[in-house]
Amino acid sequence: MTRNAIDTNEARPNQARRFGAAGEYHPVFIRNDFGRWQPCLLTDDQIKVGIERARTNPEDVPKRTRWWEFWK
Repeated sequence: MTRNAIDTNEARPNQARRFGAAGEYHPVFIRNDFGRWQPCLLTDDQIKVGIERARTNPEDVPKRTRWWEFWK
């Protein structure tokens, strides 16, 4: 069961923005194969791609139970 979440209200501005770069990122932490947490910054477009992928592949999306509400 997955308990991962990205809060899109928690956007961070791109501090050293270059021309064409995203204006803000959504911070997340991903646990790697060694159990260490690694920071990750996702753009709005990357999140939209993931949402679309989940919509077209519903069989691969983990089902949430009511227990998820306790982990908010």
